[in-house]
Amino acid sequence: MERAWPFVQRQAELHSIEAVLRNGAGCGILLAGPAGVGKTRLAREVVGRAEGRGVTTRWVVGALSSRGLALGAFAGLLGDLRGDPTGLVTEALRGFLSGARDGQVLLGVDDAHLLDDTSALLVHQLAVQGVAVVVATVRTGEPVPDLVGRLWNDGHLERFEVGPLGQRQTASLLEEFLGGPVERTTVGRVWEVARGNLLYLRHFVAGEVEARRLQPVRGIWRWSGGASMSPGLTDLVTTRMGELTGPAALVVDVLALAEPLEVGLLAGLTDASAVERAEESGLIRVEEAGRRLEARLAHPLFGEARRVRMGTLRARRLRGRVSQALAEAGCDQADDLLRRAVLALDSDLAPDWRLLVEAGRRAGQLCDLPTAVRLGRAAEAAGGGFEAAMIAMGAFNGLSRPSTADFAALTAAAGTDADLVRATVARAIDLAWMASRPAEAEALLDAAESQTSGEEAHRQLMALRALFNGQLARPHRAIEAAVTALASPLLPDEAVLLATTGYITGLATVGRADELAPLVTVGVAAAGRAAQYAFLQFPLTATRLLGLRLAGHLGEATDVARECWESVQGLELPTAIASVLMGDVLLARGRPVSALRWLREAYARLEPFDHAGGFEHVCLIPLIRALALTGDLTAAAEASATLRAREHPMMRFLRPDLLLSQAALAAAQGLASRAGSPSPGRPPRWRRQPDSPLTRSWPCTRRRVWATGRPSGGSPCWPVGWTAHARRPPPSTPPR
Repeated sequence: MERAWPFVQRQAELHSIEAVLRNGAGCGILLAGPAGVGKTRLAREVVGRAEGRGVTTRWVVGALSSRGLALGAFAGLLGDLRGDPTGLVTEALRGFLSGARDGQVLLGVDDAHLLDDTSALLVHQLAVQGVAVVVATVRTGEPVPDLVGRLWNDGHLERFEVGPLGQRQTASLLEEFLGGPVERTTVGRVWEVARGNLLYLRHFVAGEVEARRLQPVRGIWRWSGGASMSPGLTDLVTTRMGELTGPAALVVDVLALAEPLEVGLLAGLTDASAVERAEESGLIRVEEAGRRLEARLAHPLFGEARRVRMGTLRARRLRGRVSQALAEAGCDQADDLLRRAVLALDSDLAPDWRLLVEAGRRAGQLCDLPTAVRLGRAAEAAGGGFEAAMIAMGAFNGLSRPSTADFAALTAAAGTDADLVRATVARAIDLAWMASRPAEAEALLDAAESQTSGEEAHRQLMALRALFNGQLARPHRAIEAAVTALASPLLPDEAVLLATTGYITGLATVGRADELAPLVTVGVAAAGRAAQYAFLQFPLTATRLLGLRLAGHLGEATDVARECWESVQGLELPTAIASVLMGDVLLARGRPVSALRWLREAYARLEPFDHAGGFEHVCLIPLIRALALTGDLTAAAEASATLRAREHPMMRFLRPDLLLSQAALAAAQGLASRAGSPSPGRPPRWRRQPDSPLTRSWPCTRRRVWATGRPSGGSPCWPVGWTAHARRPPPSTPPR
């Protein structure tokens, strides 16, 4: 059964309209706004509410098809009236009031800009004579009949601008329509597609639900992207754009494939006068970008509608022209090269492996890993050799997916010890994090150390040793290996990033959080320059937050997590990781309900990435605790069972956090068994306790227990009675 779209609660607009209606007849309101923003729906809501209060209501619609008929908009309401305009209006006034209760009438006029002159005269007389309260809608930018315009110019109607929906309104609408929570990044991306246009939003969401690209994943509605516009939405947007031919079509098509473009470059590819006309007609918009003027399509769906109907050959030719034009214009900065290469990939240009390799490195630096994979593979096919293969393999590592590279062929292609080390590191990361086989990865590392002779090569391998040791809960060995590796001023950025991540993990684990700051600075700087392992900035940030959390620096941890979240928008896996970090910090600050929303969204977002290189494990630990603390014990137990079944061997350094979450769940289950299970979503009562069996029985994890309670002084906040039912862990398995 088709879902019904709910009314968007535009409280500000409704309050203003209600205030006008309370003034009585002779007043009214004019709702003005672009097509599709919800003017009609808002007017319908006003009329419906008035009818519910016993007010007599009428509804008429202006239309192009009836504009040539006198009183065409009122034909369905008043029947067939004949005579001169003055007599028609007089007779229409009598007919309009027939059947009205207590003489009160509210008239809704949709698309008043399309009224015929006689209908406009009737509406004018109804308002001026105080016969009816008028609620009318008009489309901005369209000419309106003179008499309709005079209604608000003379003060009979109060004009109210109805703008596009904001992101919060879009989120509320989506959650009410879909019947469940919607991932915040999905809300943002859907809003970017529709730009608050309610008409476009309805068609778009309906099409994506039907295509199952917008569906619930692990209890959260997510949009997977890659939309293909439904025929209905395509027709709707195409009608809005109007018939495009010749130069105008070329302007829109070029931007549909390559927006934004500098105005001068766009004019050179198309026609300057056509660009001006496209702006004047609302097809494109021109904005300042520093010292330049850039052109974009006026609405994202304009581009999608043109791409759907564009032929493959035309699209390939136009992409090639834009790529060449960028090169001829001297656009040779790193981001320009990336843009040129992506356009060239799907064009009629011959592949240039040098351009593809440079662009692949830049994509890796930006953590745009799917693009890095595409560019690396294309560079390999074009003869890019070892460098191209390393770009693709590094990107697969970052996407937490096993590489398809032939490692034997890759090592054979390594011409130097440095190349052999790079290949070994990539393969070891693949084995340890993606394949969950750390023993094989360390054996590979041992073999590589025996095959290389240079000191610098050994230091690079030692950098990876530091990361291994840190993640495998060998903190002192991690610190020692990192110090050895970082002693070399010639260490490549990728190796610096590996070493600092391992170093920070070791320091955080042993409680030396005050030493993290300078290492973080070094690691972040290296990540900004590294092409192959820039994605390791996220494990680096995660371990930094671990140290801050354990040291009680929760304010700083919140700032770091939020900055990470804001920096990764538009990147699939990094956004999921940043959501985990936000949820973990909020949980440490004693905000389990807010934390739960972030963690549930992160868990849903991680679903396409299998173990996500261990970040599924990282997510489940606080998720178990958040579910337990908010009373959803069934879901908490299910998450705990999932973690036991899918525990990642490279996440041993988080074992104390895992035990803490298990203890929280055990305590909650113990309380529930004695007092009855709390309802899901109803957290138990909180009381500060001076001490508890849980905190006494685990001296080495008291720092972590404190970090998960309230940030203020005193003992952690635990649900009343929970700690009395915690299952004390056996002494033979202390957390490491």
